[in-house]
Amino acid sequence: MRSSLLQKHEERDALKLYKKGLSASGVAKELGIRYSTIREFLREKGVLRPHGGKKTANRKKIMKIAKKYKSTSNKYHNGVVLIAKEAGVHVSTVRRVLREEEGP
Repeated sequence: MRSSLLQKHEERDALKLYKKGLSASGVAKELGIRYSTIREFLREKGVLRPHGGKKTANRKKIMKIAKKYKSTSNKYHNGVVLIAKEAGVHVSTVRRVLREEEGP
């Protein structure tokens, strides 16, 4: 199935969802379109992220937001919750990323 079979509104919706952070498979499920069709469409548009792209994007986003909350007194509660809300990820993701960035 070629991406040319996508209607204009499907193309628009697919790009919007993908740019919001959904994976190609997530976009396909959300729109009810075959994964291979969505993947090919995103590749043709030049926006297909490499495998693991969302994790890298989340990590960068979390670290950028974390800088704002660095002075938070209770780093592993209030600050983490605020970062998670702003980044749109789970609190455990923020904790893991911060732990990994701090090192041993």
